[in-house]
Amino acid sequence: MNILQNDVTGETRLCCSSSKWRSRIASGRPAEFAPYVFQVLSQMLELHKGDSMPQSYVALLPSLLTPTLWQSRGNVPALVRLLQAFLARGGAKIAANNQISPILGIYQQLISSRINDEYGFELLQSLFENVSAAHMDQYKKAVLTLMLTRLQTSKTEKFSRGFIGFVAEWACTQQPEYPDYVVLAFDAVQPG
Repeated sequence: MNILQNDVTGETRLCCSSSKWRSRIASGRPAEFAPYVFQVLSQMLELHKGDSMPQSYVALLPSLLTPTLWQSRGNVPALVRLLQAFLARGGAKIAANNQISPILGIYQQLISSRINDEYGFELLQSLFENVSAAHMDQYKKAVLTLMLTRLQTSKTEKFSRGFIGFVAEWACTQQPEYPDYVVLAFDAVQPG
């Protein structure tokens, strides 16, 4: 957290929950070592003992959902892993705090990019694995429509493989109502 709090170049002091850090992200100039920090934070959260998420992580999540932070290609893999750790540790709390929409906005940004589409699939899979079907119901049609539109309009081999892998993993999700939930989701998008 110290690297995120202190700018690497020494220009400005940053704080994860401060407006300075958010304005630095908005300007497209996050700390130079931010991707490494995000990797370490995700590892620490994955290994954290206990049922609750540490308060320092809870305070960090809104800043991670800032769209401009995701525009730096170097941040994307580490941020996806960190969000996956957040979802695995507290998917129900994220849903209760109405933070699914911003995460799906990030998914939309990733899936529309030929460079980052695979990370969009990873993020979406974590959402469906760690958030109840009841919370995801309102989003599933829009999510699948976006995915199927991309598949139809600008399909690549990498995207096709990612799509097949996502659907297979999604159907194998270990939650009540699966795999029928997946079949019904596709039926809702393309009836009959």
